[in-house]
Amino acid sequence: MKTFRTLLAWIRGGCVYFTVISLLMILLNLALGGADAATRGISPTAFLLFFPCGLGISAGGLLLKAKRIPAPARGLLHFACTLLSVLFFVWFPANPTARPSTALIMLVAFSILYWILFLLVHVIKKRIRSLLEED
Repeated sequence: MKTFRTLLAWIRGGCVYFTVISLLMILLNLALGGADAATRGISPTAFLLFFPCGLGISAGGLLLKAKRIPAPARGLLHFACTLLSVLFFVWFPANPTARPSTALIMLVAFSILYWILFLLVHVIKKRIRSLLEED
């Protein structure tokens, strides 16, 4: 039964991340695309690749919550799953002719963005917990 719950949580998280990534990409496309963005849109194959990306990020989230794994390893596994999911399912398919130097620069840029967002979420969660404990 625990395996079924884990599988269900993984798929549910994948669906949530798919929705969030899809909405962000649609809004980004509309904001940066100009006048013809509403008619051009995102290609269906690129749109469908957001789902495995969401599943990878969800798997990283499940690894982050696993108590059997030491805390530093959980953080690094979450980072690796999230970064590899974004690179393999979002960035690489969108740039098939990218050079290795560009890939390295994007790896560093995504890593910096990941750690900034991770720190931001951690600080917000800590602040919310402290506010709830005060009441």
